[in-house]
Amino acid sequence: MPTFLTDAVGFYAIQLGPLPFDALALCRVRWGWCVAPAGAAVCAEYEQLPFASDSLDCVLAPFVWSVAHDPFAVLREIDRVLVPEGRLYWVAFNPWSPWRLSGWLPRLPTVSVHRLRDHLRVLGFETRLGRFGVYLPRARHARWSQRWEWAGDRWFPALGSVYLVEAIKRVAGVRLIEPNWRQKLQLRATRLAARRPVSTVNQTGARDG
Repeated sequence: MPTFLTDAVGFYAIQLGPLPFDALALCRVRWGWCVAPAGAAVCAEYEQLPFASDSLDCVLAPFVWSVAHDPFAVLREIDRVLVPEGRLYWVAFNPWSPWRLSGWLPRLPTVSVHRLRDHLRVLGFETRLGRFGVYLPRARHARWSQRWEWAGDRWFPALGSVYLVEAIKRVAGVRLIEPNWRQKLQLRATRLAARRPVSTVNQTGARDG
């Protein structure tokens, strides 16, 4: 996660829910707050963020799918508060990890990577699969944990207990169709020439004939 968070730049960022470490300190943003229903700098529900539309540059959402009352409403709310080209970092439990299937991890609501990316595409996000991790959640020694992480990244990356997805909010550009003034002037000149009366010389010549 630290490597990906350094790509986030801007002025304002929020983190939905607490973490054991200050993840927002890794972002290159000027101000950041933790948002949670209680015990945070900003107390609010994830489905109703107290921020103006298009006002945040970065949103970090760790394990929100497992704790939110309505995860789809949270996604829509994140889409509302993010500025165009803003970044979302979504961390969630992998439902297909062997540790969860064996019952070692808590049975919390989860979402697969493919399903999450489909929901984000519907909202207009460009998704980038970050990485999987935590291949040995019950490691007691740092040495074995490091070895499992290295082996998991190389041999079975999709079996990590958690995953991170980076998404960028894309907004279709509005292109103003300006009128072609040169073409309009040419058409006007053609119409005026067609309406111009017959010259006096031609009228005199017709009378003399």
